[in-house]
Amino acid sequence: VGQVSGAPPLEQGGGSPPAELVEARMAERFHWSWDVLDQQDEGRTLRAAGILNLSAGYERVLLAVDAGNIAGLTKHDWKCYKLMSDLEKSGD
Repeated sequence: VGQVSGAPPLEQGGGSPPAELVEARMAERFHWSWDVLDQQDEGRTLRAAGILNLSAGYERVLLAVDAGNIAGLTKHDWKCYKLMSDLEKSGD
């Protein structure tokens, strides 16, 4: 993932990712079905899907900024970036 000024990567003291993000990425990696996960715990599955969506928008902005090509970013991507940046600033 790219780096925007003032945004420390997780590996450099930027905190750890939410447990739901780790679990959702594991689910994707192991090709687990979202339907099965949803049946087990719908609220947790929806939260994980939302966090993945937020993370993806944030990463798209970082990558586009690094590449010097922000023209293709959506308002949603920028909202994700702002939310994540605000969270980093607040220390949460």
